[in-house]
Amino acid sequence: MAKMDLSYKYGFLGLGLGGTSIAAACADLSAGDNDYPYTALLVNTNKQDLDKVKTSNTKIKKELIGDGKGAGRDITIGENIFMENKDKILNLMKTNFEKTEFIWISAGLGGGSGTGAVIQAIGLCLEMRKPFGLILTLPRKNERSTVNSNALKRLNKIYAAMDKLGPIIPVDNEKLFTEFMTSNPNASLEEYLAFSNEYVAKAIHDKNIITANFDVYGSTNFDSSELGKMLRTPGVFHFARMEMTVDEFKELDSLKSMENQKAKFITNLHTQIENGVLSSGYDFKKTKRAAISVLCHEQDAQNLFNGVMTNQLENLLLEVAPHATESPVSFHTYSATQFENVKNDAKNRPVYFYVMLAGLDLPAERIKQMIELDKVATESIQSSSSNLFENYEESASSNNNGALTLDALFGGESNTPVEKENESLFQTLGLV
Repeated sequence: MAKMDLSYKYGFLGLGLGGTSIAAACADLSAGDNDYPYTALLVNTNKQDLDKVKTSNTKIKKELIGDGKGAGRDITIGENIFMENKDKILNLMKTNFEKTEFIWISAGLGGGSGTGAVIQAIGLCLEMRKPFGLILTLPRKNERSTVNSNALKRLNKIYAAMDKLGPIIPVDNEKLFTEFMTSNPNASLEEYLAFSNEYVAKAIHDKNIITANFDVYGSTNFDSSELGKMLRTPGVFHFARMEMTVDEFKELDSLKSMENQKAKFITNLHTQIENGVLSSGYDFKKTKRAAISVLCHEQDAQNLFNGVMTNQLENLLLEVAPHATESPVSFHTYSATQFENVKNDAKNRPVYFYVMLAGLDLPAERIKQMIELDKVATESIQSSSSNLFENYEESASSNNNGALTLDALFGGESNTPVEKENESLFQTLGLV
């Protein structure tokens, strides 16, 4: 592939195993001619996990904090270690992200290091006065209750401040894992993790390339400045993508005189928007900004990019995101030198659709599932707890003297279940 321009110089701050893996995959992407346009700083408390992350880009730096033994899925430990090393990490960020225009903080929600550090990392970006966004992975349903509970605790805090933060990209591991294993039933978990990291990286990279490279066909353009508006919009940043061949657009010829009939590709694209690339389950009526970019070979543009297609796509955005303040539809062309593997056969030349929606709320149904799993796990633990000595009466000769008694450790209020962290912020979502 020929060398590509970028709309923005991204830097990736990876936290914990999940976050460093995604950040490394993003920074390892090439913009053509073996050029690595991004930089990354990978921070973890576990030496083995940090060593696991293999990179090609020499601009990716690793930083081990703490004693190297990890945080043991304890978010308080993870946060404390990060805070103890905050000044060192800030200096590393200033060095590594000096020429960066936008920082993506990447964290896998559920563990101790990344989940614990993500709030403090936001503070460092604010201190640097650098625009930033969040890439946050949601745990799979089969992961244990501690992981699910940790993720909820951080999501709760992030949700409370969401209207003051940059874009948030949730990566639903349950969705990606199910889709991957359906297509690759014999694959290992390691193969899935490698796939998902690269999948996330490509989704982010694609938007950065499309807005900076391809020739515009027509009067409407979704360019770098338009992407910048998306990156400055608080809330969830949602992606959808669809690929078709030129031959699959034959129906457009008959639609030129049938403006009111919905084309089949519009129905398919609507489905892809609902499914999303990285997550799903959104109320799209809350979309603040929307855009569709269509990309085809330069020889096909005249036949494909017409008023009918424009009208159909504009109506789709109006249906999906009726309250969006902006919703441009733009058309772009690529050449054979930009995609060297494109076949000369016109019927099989690909046409790409990229949909971007900004300012969404968190995926309510997915969060509701996580809260329900947390409640079930808590109730299960409480119901399985039993006092083997509930019918035993201590003899009268027992000595209870002393400032500190075993009663203080194993009796009295220590048997009262600890109350869960307040989740009232989720009530505004109608989830609890």
